[in-house]
Amino acid sequence: MARFAIAVVALFELLVATLFGFYAASPWTDRFVVPFFKSRLADTSIFVIAMLAMIALVVSLLKGKRAAWWLSVIGSALFMSLGGFFIWSTFHPRDDFARSEGGFGVFLGVLLLFPACTTLGLLNLPKTRRYFFQTNSQM
Repeated sequence: MARFAIAVVALFELLVATLFGFYAASPWTDRFVVPFFKSRLADTSIFVIAMLAMIALVVSLLKGKRAAWWLSVIGSALFMSLGGFFIWSTFHPRDDFARSEGGFGVFLGVLLLFPACTTLGLLNLPKTRRYFFQTNSQM
């Protein structure tokens, strides 16, 4: 059961890494994309670094490292908080534009909440925690 839970968590994290890869390539594939960090090169380098960090986290998670478990739990909590913020801000719009785009805010919130809650739940299963916090586990 623990290995299945870790595999599902690793799949979600690989999907986030893939998303970072798409963001890294988008300034070069679409000329009309406005770079988030004011230059194409900065966008590409930051998102490639984030993608490689996520892949390293997946590898560490599959090896059973405690630090990878903690980083995954913290990341899931942050994604869950961000999804909750999107849903909260959708139900408390500040202007007409926010009121008109409410459906997208709910969609984005649910899109962040589902994998974050699933990951957090799977990582906190007793068998999964035992797998990471055995006395012979590497730090």
